[in-house]
Amino acid sequence: MPRAVRRGALSALLFLAVLWTHGVAAAKPIRLFVFNAVPDHTFIVKINGVDHFSVYSGSAGALAVALNAAVADIISVVDDGSPDLQPPSPPLFTSLDTGDPGCAQASWVPSGDPTVVGYAVSLGRSPGEYERVVDVTAGSSIDVCSLEQGMHYVAVQCRNYAGMLSAYSAELSVEIVVVSVLIASFDARVVDEGVALSWRVEADERIAGFRIYRAGPDGIERPLTPDLVAAVSDGYVDSSVRPATRYSYAVAAVNESGEETRSFTIPVEIPALTLTLGQNLPNPFNPATAIPFVLEATSRVMLRVYDVRGALVATLFDGVLPAGRHTVGWNGRNDRGSVVSSGTYLYSLVAGKQQLSRKMLMVR
Repeated sequence: MPRAVRRGALSALLFLAVLWTHGVAAAKPIRLFVFNAVPDHTFIVKINGVDHFSVYSGSAGALAVALNAAVADIISVVDDGSPDLQPPSPPLFTSLDTGDPGCAQASWVPSGDPTVVGYAVSLGRSPGEYERVVDVTAGSSIDVCSLEQGMHYVAVQCRNYAGMLSAYSAELSVEIVVVSVLIASFDARVVDEGVALSWRVEADERIAGFRIYRAGPDGIERPLTPDLVAAVSDGYVDSSVRPATRYSYAVAAVNESGEETRSFTIPVEIPALTLTLGQNLPNPFNPATAIPFVLEATSRVMLRVYDVRGALVATLFDGVLPAGRHTVGWNGRNDRGSVVSSGTYLYSLVAGKQQLSRKMLMVR
């Protein structure tokens, strides 16, 4: 016999098709037809508190629920239409931590409720006031990004397969700090020692250091040093370059979280070596000085000091040296070990068949 069931403003008709034998309900499959004008109305059928049913399409506007039970077991399910399914319990919200810039990671303990199919993560800028909801259908954590600087408050809810939400979990908060770093200027130039890099940064005190990148002829960019260059530095000299080689450089400011802000890339062409005799340093000098020179190829080298009359004062080096940059010192003494007097001296470099000379001044 049809029976009307009312739930709020919604109504449905429940029909039981029952096979009777001698006035006793037979233990035959029973079909319960649910007629409902609202498609998303929820009916949960239980037998002695245990779900035991299957659902398939019935006639137009109807839902058929086949029950493998005797009629005597089914009497209790035809009630006032109240749903047996209840909202799930809230999850245990365990942590809320900062992650990538402008992001926070929320984690919670997965619900043991078999009806829970997902979670709703709510965020707001004030305690208990949420403006943004992120749905999570798998897992028990999520990275929420595009967060503005400042405090953010987060709570989590469980959602069951009927769309019911639990109460909010305990609320956790996190402060998002956006570190603004700008490489205001960057320069790379060839010097006697190699390539001199210099930069200027606009940032706060959270800069941990700088990472210098260099690409060689193969075009592959690699960090130039294994460790960060100190945060107080504003330059670096790369003395490991080879002549007649093209390089490119970039510098990155690294904050305390390991995030980098890079400069633009600067190409640098290292010229081929040519025989060069540099000016001694210091000059004038007392009591010693250093004489730099560059060899374009491996050569037999002789470096000597003469007085202004052309007389030999001292031989500083006589031997074979490889191509590259070299420095030889002079302690202001002649070949006999005596200290020379103040005055102007000439120093001469002979490399193979080439010879170069310059002046220097000793001041006592």
